[in-house]
Amino acid sequence: MKNQGQCGSCWAFSTAETVESAHYLSKVGADVPILLSPQQIASCVTTMDGCGGGDTAVAFKYLEGEKYGLAPASFWEYAQGLTPTNTCGAKSCTQKCKSHNLKTTVTDAFYIGPSAHVNSFSYATPPCTGTCGSQDLSKLAKNLAAKGPVSICVNAGAWDDYTGGVMTSKACGAYGYDDLDHCVQLVGFNTTAPKPYWIVRNSWATSWGEEGYVYLEYSKNTCGLANEAIIPTIAASDSAAVEARMQRMRKLAWSA
Repeated sequence: MKNQGQCGSCWAFSTAETVESAHYLSKVGADVPILLSPQQIASCVTTMDGCGGGDTAVAFKYLEGEKYGLAPASFWEYAQGLTPTNTCGAKSCTQKCKSHNLKTTVTDAFYIGPSAHVNSFSYATPPCTGTCGSQDLSKLAKNLAAKGPVSICVNAGAWDDYTGGVMTSKACGAYGYDDLDHCVQLVGFNTTAPKPYWIVRNSWATSWGEEGYVYLEYSKNTCGLANEAIIPTIAASDSAAVEARMQRMRKLAWSA
């Protein structure tokens, strides 16, 4: 479970985590998930405000056009975790994009590990920019089950007090597009529970909620979770690159 700290980089975490999931699920022969860099997104999406906030759709658009892809977290570690409260929630306090040379991810890919390249992205259910009272939740569930975790944004105004259980739509409050203030990852749902719920992965460390997760009422657009739900498609060429690297690693291990 990740921790964004006091930086308003939730949008970068939501994007990076969902690319991680899509990258892993798209692979043949990739044994372990590759952790990717939310810091690259927070630092390099120039039209957004870094620690001051941003939009996931813009972040995915940036990744579509980034020829070096989204770098591994081992190459570009998160730098904002110790950002002091109320003193650095702005773009000016975010690590600069020029602090890392993304070309290195190509020249030293064998040692760094592969980057993930986003070919495109789509909405798991039609997006909403209004009051959002009739979102297509069945389509969201279907795409989640078929394609994997989804990047979503929510109204998290009531989340500070969440300690566990299923948060109802009433408890979460307003769910219109203008009420969204936090981005996270939708990872699953449970429709057989006494109170069916969506499973949402947060970026506030495991000490929060249900070991870092929150369960949201399933039958409604709780917290506005279906307003901006995005799934990326990973470039097919990544599969060959990862497999080639794995083969080289196996040869090194066998010859040792």
